[in-house]
Amino acid sequence: MRTLFIQLRRFVSTSAAASARATASTSDTSTSTSFYKVTLKRSTIGLASTYRAATRTLRLNRLHQTVYHPISPTAAGLILKLKELLKVEIVKRVPTREEERAERSPPKGYRVVKKGRQETLF
Repeated sequence: MRTLFIQLRRFVSTSAAASARATASTSDTSTSTSFYKVTLKRSTIGLASTYRAATRTLRLNRLHQTVYHPISPTAAGLILKLKELLKVEIVKRVPTREEERAERSPPKGYRVVKKGRQETLF
């Protein structure tokens, strides 16, 4: 986790310099774009209003809510500000709603577990 925040800090500083240069070449980055998967793990109760505003800017309204943001200096700066409150992962693509639901739902059916002479349904 610490290495991710070090990379974020480098990204924010280098991308600010790179955006100042504004290269003329345009490349198709839509296929290679990665995303931050950001989950709010700690509450903002008792923190300064700037931290609450930063969580609202990241569209995080409640605990354990997960949102996806494209990798950008703005998102990286907000994540660095809230690094103690968030869990951050880098993913290649944003899953669809159906994929998220399928990931959360348990497998269907029952299985029989035998313990000695007893049979237990799970």
